Amino acid sequence: MSRRMWEYYSVLRLRHRLPVFPVVVYLCPGAGGLTEETDSDILFGRTVSVMRYAVVGLPDLSAPEHLETESALGPALSALMRSTGFTRVEHKLTALKRLARAQTDDARRSLLVHVVGTYLELSAQEESDLERMMSDPSNKEAKAMVNIYEERAFARGIEQGIEQGIEQGIAKGLEQGVAEGLVQGQRRVLTSQLRRRFGALGPATEARIEAITDSQQLDDLAARLLTASSLAELGL
Repeated sequence: MSRRMWEYYSVLRLRHRLPVFPVVVYLCPGAGGLTEETDSDILFGRTVSVMRYAVVGLPDLSAPEHLETESALGPALSALMRSTGFTRVEHKLTALKRLARAQTDDARRSLLVHVVGTYLELSAQEESDLERMMSDPSNKEAKAMVNIYEERAFARGIEQGIEQGIEQGIAKGLEQGVAEGLVQGQRRVLTSQLRRRFGALGPATEARIEAITDSQQLDDLAARLLTASSLAELGL
């Protein structure tokens, strides 16, 4: 990560010609919460450059300390922090209530509620407990936030369904196209063989051949053509 931070910092600094404050956010435990990491280049026994960047290790932070922040980001990111001092159900309920009261626009609020719903997953029993707690009139704000999350999830489900339907349609269309191409090729070969064997074909015969859509039936006609003495014997 330290090498990558060097690269990210350098690219941004060169591209925008502005000061850059580097921060890395870890979603896995072990980073140590709010800290700092350092990387340096040493050449010929001398330190020629030092890279220091802030670290936010979300899983190592305590959720209660960030649920009460002024920024709406605190309650949302608390979903990735440790639920110390209260249950996960209480954690989720508090986060949703804080987001309901946050001074932010509806689009950002919806996005942050989605973060809580996605990363602070509850068991079936915990979800039941949360639903019971939200039935209390004092928690109606949290219930409204859950509705926002459910609407986003429903919309995403529709979107995924459309994408899946398109993919299935393409696959089915390709399969159907290949099958139709095969039958068309078989008809063309059969027609050519019939002309070689019996001469010019009448419009009625050609129409009968064009009406055949079954690949196996065309194969059978091609095989019988080897011994047939007339078009009538082939049923054409």
